[in-house]
Amino acid sequence: MTQSKKLLAIALLITAASQAMADQTNLVQTLSVQLAGIKQGGASTAGNIVIKNVDTVRVGTDAVISALGAASGNTFSRNARLVVVTPLPGGFSSVQVRDGTVSVDVTGLFNHEQLSGSVGVSLANTRTGRSTSTDYSIQQFVLRDADGFAPLALHFNVQGIAADNSAASSNSGSASELSASVAGAGDRDGNVLILQGSITVKGHALEVVPDSPPPNV
Repeated sequence: MTQSKKLLAIALLITAASQAMADQTNLVQTLSVQLAGIKQGGASTAGNIVIKNVDTVRVGTDAVISALGAASGNTFSRNARLVVVTPLPGGFSSVQVRDGTVSVDVTGLFNHEQLSGSVGVSLANTRTGRSTSTDYSIQQFVLRDADGFAPLALHFNVQGIAADNSAASSNSGSASELSASVAGAGDRDGNVLILQGSITVKGHALEVVPDSPPPNV
């Protein structure tokens, strides 16, 4: 092998190793669930009058994390967070519970779907390249049982008007957040829940995950 071919081969090996060791940048956003509603309450009797009541309920992010912990065999602390992690510049998002150094993927227990077309407003500056937009649509959010996990003690299936807010610029790239006002039904410990409230995905935190070193060549 000539010297020029040797140098070319070394350069190709260095390039391949650099690509294999490229760090992955992820967008990490906070997933917040704030639902309230009613469930069947107890009954009481006063003479020949039977009164049946309903009780108020709250389903917040903390309750969702607790249910996810039981289903995944984990006990999370009060500091645990529910996050959506999206690889950049593009890729499939995952849902995770993060508690200190512990990260548990619970994507299979969630389903998020856009049920309608969208309408929106936008503003673009052709000189600076900065733009903002808001798209409105009907979206559905489901917390459900899934293979590989124990049955959940909490489920919900809610939908409503969601706003996808996006901003982009030539310097900082693009970022988006989601806010939805929803209503629907669910159950907790076998009791039917009638729910309404909000689900949001917010934040623009970036994390860099070092890739594993390339195999020996």
